[in-house]
Amino acid sequence: MVGRATILFAAAFAVVGCEIAPEPLTVEEHRARAQEDLAAMFAEVEPVDGPIDLYEAMARAIRYNLDRREELLNTVVSQRTLDLVTLDMLPQLSIEAGFNERSNENASSSESLATGVESLEPSFSEDTGIATAGLTFSWNILDFGVSYYRAQQQADRVLIAREQRRRVVHAIIQDVRLAYWRAVAAQRLSGRIEPLIARVRIALDNARQLEEQRLQPPLEALEFQRTLLNTLDQLTTLQRELVGSKAQLAALMNLPPGGDYEVVVPADDEMFDLPEIGLSPTEMEQVALINRPEVREESYQARIAQLETRRVMLSMLPGLSFDGGLNFSSNSFLVNSNWATGGVNVTWNLLNLIQGHNNVRLAEANVDLADARRLALSMAVLAQVNVSYLRFEQAQAEFDSAFQLWDVESRIREATVSRAQTAAIGELDVIQAEVAAVVSELRRDAAYAGVQNAYGAMLVSIGADPLPAEVDDFNIETLSAGIREAISAWEDGDLPLLLPEEDAPVDPEAEQSEGVPMTDTVDPAATDGTSVGEADVTTEPVAPLPETVVEDAPDLAFDDLIGIESSEVPATPANGFDDTVLVAGAAG
Repeated sequence: MVGRATILFAAAFAVVGCEIAPEPLTVEEHRARAQEDLAAMFAEVEPVDGPIDLYEAMARAIRYNLDRREELLNTVVSQRTLDLVTLDMLPQLSIEAGFNERSNENASSSESLATGVESLEPSFSEDTGIATAGLTFSWNILDFGVSYYRAQQQADRVLIAREQRRRVVHAIIQDVRLAYWRAVAAQRLSGRIEPLIARVRIALDNARQLEEQRLQPPLEALEFQRTLLNTLDQLTTLQRELVGSKAQLAALMNLPPGGDYEVVVPADDEMFDLPEIGLSPTEMEQVALINRPEVREESYQARIAQLETRRVMLSMLPGLSFDGGLNFSSNSFLVNSNWATGGVNVTWNLLNLIQGHNNVRLAEANVDLADARRLALSMAVLAQVNVSYLRFEQAQAEFDSAFQLWDVESRIREATVSRAQTAAIGELDVIQAEVAAVVSELRRDAAYAGVQNAYGAMLVSIGADPLPAEVDDFNIETLSAGIREAISAWEDGDLPLLLPEEDAPVDPEAEQSEGVPMTDTVDPAATDGTSVGEADVTTEPVAPLPETVVEDAPDLAFDDLIGIESSEVPATPANGFDDTVLVAGAAG
């Protein structure tokens, strides 16, 4: 009875002890956490010691942008996972030691099976306290093969994470490019809007006084005030947009909120230089299919699907394991207190033959799905390249129109100011002319920002990387210099994506002997609608896709960039493709 009560009490105590109540953080803990976060967000940010140019803005965004930094850390997580999966291929090697004690001897007697009479007197063959130790080795060949394919799949996932990292950097550069040129427009025009707003307010006060003194007809006075109020609203709207542009750029660079900074405004003769790209749309399509991170991701994901097929087929085979060990026991009754063991075991789950067939069919379907997804993504990439090229041309045309409109509005403003000096027109006409000139100038700058944005989108569409493959240091000065060098090469039409022809000579005879597909070309002279004879057909090799310097995408030392070490990715099989869900992302 006492024992039962003890058991019930212990059970009740265990249940009460396991009950956990929610314990919210205190206000002081939240305040301390907020202070730590504020200090951590800007602790490593290099201070701004002068006007920021485009390349420094890009370098700061790549180096310090917190939203993008989170995405960059995915690569490190994938690498750490690969390190763990690789260890699964190793044999199991375990060591154990222990001590067992009992209150009395572990004695036993024997009874005859035939007569039921005790044949031996009770006896024991082990001490009441025994210490044991052992070293056990076990290796399953089937588990090794499965783990090998899983490690290969994870290695491909690391490469996928690196391609996703490239996409992150492309997005950073694109956002910074647009925000920077808007900030340039804001800095150029902010000093002109404030005086205009002050003049409009003075003119509005004067108009109200004229109305009160009845020096103007009531309707004319009200219309005058309405025009001034609309002008004031337009100016304040422009001012709000300009202020937001610099704040957006500051957020991308992870500068402390509310801080004041300046951007480098190019000289007037360099302000509106239009960038160029030295590739035709056809060449851009070829480069995009090779270098776009999304397409590369799909290729790796397809290879993962192929490896999954092999892994499933391997799991259907019998498992062969090798076991061995070294053992010790302190039992004084043993003749040999140290001994070694070894063995071979074969196991085979026959039900895997039934389930494995379905798994193989599923894996093969995933391979087909990955191939179809890659082709669909490739088509989306081709469409995006052509759309970006057309948008770039359209943005240039829009900028040309905006520039001409600004030129006309500027001359109208000068003529209006000249007439006002002779008292030919009133203050309202001068204010409206100046506002129109400022608005046209803002539209011109916005149109130029649109050109830069379209140009950046075109580079993103072909997978052009904004950083060189090697950077000596990741301080802002060195990083911005590397970005300047790469982008300057783009703008000069010297894209570091294609190998020069002299570096990649092509031997047509050797190319044909290697089985390069041939295409039939119709003789232009034989295009009269009749059938073409064999003599009228020539064969030419299909032009191969251009070789690229970016064989596996430049590993831009991002692990150093984000301050985390990373080990090398082991080699992956040369066969295959990829399977990330990126079709929607590519189309966007």
